[in-house]
Amino acid sequence: MSVLHQAIASDIAPLGGILKCLTCGKNFPLAEARVANSLANGWPKCCGYTMRWITARELAKGEK
Repeated sequence: MSVLHQAIASDIAPLGGILKCLTCGKNFPLAEARVANSLANGWPKCCGYTMRWITARELAKGEK
């Protein structure tokens, strides 16, 4: 993982939220380490699809 991935992750991770599978509904919290790793190696997948990042602000608004 590069310094660039870590720098970008430290900027966007404070937006918080969850990663959610839109197929099965499985979700888990977003973490800075996961963001940096995902930027470097690809976003997590579940049920064969890329998981969606739902920010804390989207969650607070009740967006799906």
